[in-house]
Amino acid sequence: YYGLGGISSTESGNAGLSLAFNRSVKQGSSFWVVALVLQPQAGQRVRLDLPSGLVLAPGNTAEQPVSDDGEFTQVSWLVEARAPLSNGLVTATLLPDGLTETQSITVHAASIVH
Repeated sequence: YYGLGGISSTESGNAGLSLAFNRSVKQGSSFWVVALVLQPQAGQRVRLDLPSGLVLAPGNTAEQPVSDDGEFTQVSWLVEARAPLSNGLVTATLLPDGLTETQSITVHAASIVH
């Protein structure tokens, strides 16, 4: 486990691109999605695609450049859970390579009971 939840590559076996985030969140919450890139190259970027009900927080862009310093690097996005969702798919794509990684998420409905 990574501090933000499970690393997707432990399930998929895809070491080149991994996703890490809390896979079970509440409606109305914000959370970080992190893409880990192994052996990053100059000119690469990562695009994040979200299912309906999840949106990027203001100031975040779906496509971000990758730093080519070191053995691996990470790119992160702040995401808002706007609507309930069951097993929605979050997908990261390494460009221009086309390598993809997908992980599911569940957004639980906001409760009126406190």
